[in-house]
Amino acid sequence: MASTGTLIKKTLSRRMFARIGVGGLAAASALVASEAPASALCPYFCCNLAYCPGSYSYCVAHKNYIWGCYSGAQFCQCCEANGNTYSAIKCG
Repeated sequence: MASTGTLIKKTLSRRMFARIGVGGLAAASALVASEAPASALCPYFCCNLAYCPGSYSYCVAHKNYIWGCYSGAQFCQCCEANGNTYSAIKCG
């Protein structure tokens, strides 16, 4: 059986971690809530590209980001390249 001192230490530790957890969650929520939505200059199908689309093969060759999404039943591949100054999309 644990001594009274051990139980007090465990209780204090749990309370401390609970406060840190709640405080961390509150800070993370405030940060996420204050973020501005990503801006898309060219909301093309489901991709929301930074620039209106150009050549997909060029974009893939110089890619920074590639992702996919569904536009209805159609799957689209989205691409941003050259420090996000070039965008492309391929659906089908």
